[in-house]
Amino acid sequence: MIRTPLAFAIVIVLVGGCGDDGEQDGPSPDLVADVRALQDAVTRDPAIAPLADAEGMVDEERSALAAQMLEQGGVPAARRQVEAVEAVEVGTAEGRRFRRRLAGAYAERVTALEEYQRILSRGYMEDLEFVEAMGAVRESLDAVASIDDELGLLRPLPTKSPRRAPNAPGGSGGPGRSGGSAGTGAPGMR
Repeated sequence: MIRTPLAFAIVIVLVGGCGDDGEQDGPSPDLVADVRALQDAVTRDPAIAPLADAEGMVDEERSALAAQMLEQGGVPAARRQVEAVEAVEVGTAEGRRFRRRLAGAYAERVTALEEYQRILSRGYMEDLEFVEAMGAVRESLDAVASIDDELGLLRPLPTKSPRRAPNAPGGSGGPGRSGGSAGTGAPGMR
């Protein structure tokens, strides 16, 4: 699902080719290769399982254990995902822009998860700060999902591979959408 008219316009510019003047229709092979590499990094997100486990503890109202799981597993894995995306080799200017945006969105997820972990460690799951932290996590997930959607328009994935645990926040199958593909699961979003 396209989230903004700007995203749609970007995809039209990147995907659009000419039909009659001999130019190639669709994205260039180099851009497709960049998109593939970025999509591979998204599918390998090491934070998915630890974040889903922490979400299970939140569901059971075991905030201290959820905070510990985030501190020891979820947040470090989310940091590794930022590093992995930054390390993706791309050869086109569009690929570099996508990589920069994706790494930035994952970095925002780290910041949001660190705050969420801090608040969970207090044990209060009903206050305004808790709700705000959940909202920040959701926004970071939506940012990753939006970029992943744009990548999917340039190179649709052949199958729907689950990149987020079904019980992860934000819906089943993907961040902010059903059947999505980004590996951005995070606790507390329902």
